[in-house]
Amino acid sequence: MVGRERAEAGSALVLIPILALATSIMLLVIGAIGALGVRHAQLRNLAASCALYASRAVSTTAWEATGQLAIDPTTARLDAASCLGASGVALSGWSLTVTPPMTVTVALEERLAIPVVSWLTGSPALVQATASATQSSSGPG
Repeated sequence: MVGRERAEAGSALVLIPILALATSIMLLVIGAIGALGVRHAQLRNLAASCALYASRAVSTTAWEATGQLAIDPTTARLDAASCLGASGVALSGWSLTVTPPMTVTVALEERLAIPVVSWLTGSPALVQATASATQSSSGPG
């Protein structure tokens, strides 16, 4: 019986490094998921800020001509680009959509080089965020 206990005690020593490796990999994956979640929230906030900023681009020409409020797409695009430039974020892509009469939607896309994600998927992580803002003022100014 003493020989059997000694053999089983050795098998526990083999499990310790395996469990340590599995725990380390699990912590790396959880950390990568957390980093992606935080970055997604940051991009959502940036998209919302830039959409709100771009929605200020009320066209005075449309107001004077028709008495109707409308967003000037050219000015809205310039305002959104200014907002994104001021943020300092290196995006892989972004777009702006103006839905008449008064809604602006900003969509952002960023590729992140998170080693665990790149190792698991074979490509960088892609984080996307979209936000819309609607202008509801009674007139320009």
